[in-house]
Amino acid sequence: MADETRHVAMFGRALGTLGCPAYRPPALVRHLGRAVLPQLRGASLFAAALLIEEVYDRFQREAMGDERVQPLVRQVSRLHVMEESRHIRFAHSELLDARRGRSGAVLEFHRQLTAWCAMLAMTTYTNAPIYRAVGLDPRRAAREARANPHFRRTTRWAGERLVAFLTDAGMITALQRPLWRRSLLLG
Repeated sequence: MADETRHVAMFGRALGTLGCPAYRPPALVRHLGRAVLPQLRGASLFAAALLIEEVYDRFQREAMGDERVQPLVRQVSRLHVMEESRHIRFAHSELLDARRGRSGAVLEFHRQLTAWCAMLAMTTYTNAPIYRAVGLDPRRAAREARANPHFRRTTRWAGERLVAFLTDAGMITALQRPLWRRSLLLG
């Protein structure tokens, strides 16, 4: 928790230094998140943590080495990647431990909950206030972004390690694949 608190403070300071506003997740995601988050335990808790950490990790690994990216953003990305690698390894191990010995029904609950988390989390990549801030019609811009082939390929690329791990761990089965496709993390 201390590491994550420091990360939030680091990101907040970076946004302040860069003069960028902080955009909250869409209202629907916040509302549903309040209902879903308390349900996360065991396998779904660690899968949801990986969902956030691994997807952002892919983007940050690209940013930290790209000279076209603003230097402060590259440095923040580098620090976060270094610190999160330990958290990601821990969550992988804990997820595998958490699913051992669980009944089929319990595992299915965790699989479905994780798939819904993926769908909710990925909507934050097309957040309406960001489009509004740059003068675009927010609904149209979000719809067009989600339909854009490059955006869809990039989203799949960002989640490919996570999806492979969760599939191997038995957290994504045929029943969850439609929700994972709607998240755009799975083709």
